[in-house]
Parts: sequence; structure tokens; C-alpha cells
Amino acid sequence: MLETLFSDGTCFAINRAAHGVLPFPKTMEIYSLDEELSGVVLLANDRKKVATLRNCLGSRGMGFHFLLLARSVSDLPGEISCPLPMGKHRRENRMFISHRNGKKTFTQFEQLDHFRSHTLWSAKTDFPRRHQIRLHAHEVGIPVLGEDLYDQIPLPFLSDFKKHVKPNRKEFLAPLYASICIHLLRIDFPGENGTVTVEAPLPDKWNAMLKIIKKWN
Repeated sequence: MLETLFSDGTCFAINRAAHGVLPFPKTMEIYSLDEELSGVVLLANDRKKVATLRNCLGSRGMGFHFLLLARSVSDLPGEISCPLPMGKHRRENRMFISHRNGKKTFTQFEQLDHFRSHTLWSAKTDFPRRHQIRLHAHEVGIPVLGEDLYDQIPLPFLSDFKKHVKPNRKEFLAPLYASICIHLLRIDFPGENGTVTVEAPLPDKWNAMLKIIKKWN
């Protein structure tokens, strides 16, 4: 069941699961959240409101705050800026850094917590392009768990932290979280009475994964 995070009558926000499908047409979405990510999706049920919010997005009037869970890298600074421009690959389903033809992008990373072998990061931007957080994290050296396109960073398993973990009846070990560990935690956008802030709680399996990492690291 979908969790509604915000509604004012003309626009509303949903907490979408990674790879989740929303029962609304794309024309209602204000921005596109990469399908492998979880988090806030903002929609509007009025064409005029859609246009207003998309214009706000295009003029850099919105804020996006992501959470990332990554492997720990000892020599990374606590704050990293990435202004690298991005272009779409002509033949592959991926983006790449292009100083010649790429579109302007900017991501600000900040390390929030450290669990010995893993780190929790925030990533902020005012215009999230397709795969921007994934590609920029790769470029600055943040190895996000589950990144299989721009890096080869495996998903976390319970067996990574506890010895002698037994597989299920089908001899299969399921990952603690089954998608890349990036979550759109919060968005900020102008409302009629000032800035509107919408937050999406972490998925239950995200929270469970964090508890395991904190306990067994």
C-alpha cells in the first residue's frame, strides 16, 4: 500500500519503494526518481500545478536530500563537492561525464556517520538528473552498496557480518536490502505559505540493515 506523505489538494507526495510502480501517469510526476532508488515522489493532479512545479524545478527552486550507504574509504574527506557535467550514452543505458556536451550538474556530499566498515552519506542537489547521485558518487570515490552499473559494489548480506549464516531451503541467501542503497529522504519546494518540506521514512529493510551494520561491525 502506498504511503502518502503530503497533500494540499493539487499536489501530493508518495513514499515509493525501490523498483516500485506508481498507479499514476508520468505526466503527473514533477521529477523523475531513478527506478532503483526509493524515496519521495512529488506529483500533481492539475496541469497548471504540474507546470508551476516543473518551472520551479527548472529554475533550481527545489532541494533534494538523499541518503547513501557505502563501504568505508579511509582517505575520503567528510565533505565533497562534485560539479561534473553529465551526458547520456548513445548506445548503453547509462550516463557518463562529458565536459564537451554534458548538462550542468552539482552534488554536495557529506559524511553523516561511520560504522567501521561502512559509512552513511548525504547527497544534496537542486536538480537531480538521471543517475546523477550514482555517477557522482562513483566519480568522487564513494562506493555505494549495490552499485552495479558504475562500480561493482555488492549488496550487503547478513553473512558479511555474522559467521555460519545458513541459507534458506532453496540454498539461497537473500541480501539485507535488494537494491542500490540510495534513498531520497527529503524534498523542499515553494508552497503558497512558504517552503514545504516533505520527508520519506527509510524503508523497513533499510532500517534493519543499519541496525545489523551498527551491531556487528
